[in-house]
Amino acid sequence: MNRKQFIESQGATCSNWNWSWSFVNETKRFVIFGLWSHHSGSAEGLVLSRDWEKNASGKRNPGFKQSKEHARLVAEYGFSLLTFPMFAKLDERGEIPQDGPVKIDRFQPILQRKFLVELGRGWYAVDTPLPPANSFEPLIGTVFEEGEQSMLLSKHVERSPAARKRCLDIHGYQCLVCDKSMSDRYGTTGEGIIDVHHLHELAQRDGKHIVDPEKDLVPVCPNCHRMIHTKRPALSLQAVRCMLTKHC
Repeated sequence: MNRKQFIESQGATCSNWNWSWSFVNETKRFVIFGLWSHHSGSAEGLVLSRDWEKNASGKRNPGFKQSKEHARLVAEYGFSLLTFPMFAKLDERGEIPQDGPVKIDRFQPILQRKFLVELGRGWYAVDTPLPPANSFEPLIGTVFEEGEQSMLLSKHVERSPAARKRCLDIHGYQCLVCDKSMSDRYGTTGEGIIDVHHLHELAQRDGKHIVDPEKDLVPVCPNCHRMIHTKRPALSLQAVRCMLTKHC
């Protein structure tokens, strides 16, 4: 399966298959970016940079304008962001070419759900904890390749990594429902693992709004978070505490 076949299997398209960096499915409202391995960290990856608007000779890269518009669809119109890993073709020294266009050596036909953040001169795909499965629309497609299965989600509500960090700085990593931390249960492997729950459900809000990390967000363990969202509207923290203690 080549890249075009992979993208078309998801119903996405572009202006030109030779120079396009990103792809869109207008009907199901998602955008796909290739994510270079050399621009990726453990939790984020650079998908588009203003430094890529022109090539080394000063000519405009035709893919930039289209990808910037695709990024706008995610940031302003609620399109989902999906990425797939790409690996660059190395030069004779085994390094990424610095004086010419980077070419694709290979890619993995696996789509990953990401969230878009614009920082400085770039747009980054970042990981954030997925909300419970019942807050999403049905899956839009399944891709199989060499035994791997990738599930694509058709709806998401953008979350702020900065707000999550601030919440945890204030409240810590102990679940406010069961009073346990993941490290209490799993030792050092569980350190730093925690969900952040919105006391006012994002799914019930209409568009962008101001979030107070101290008053609107609370840390909860994945188990308690899942129980909170077994009902719609979501259960209160106290209601789930009562389930645990059986004293209410």
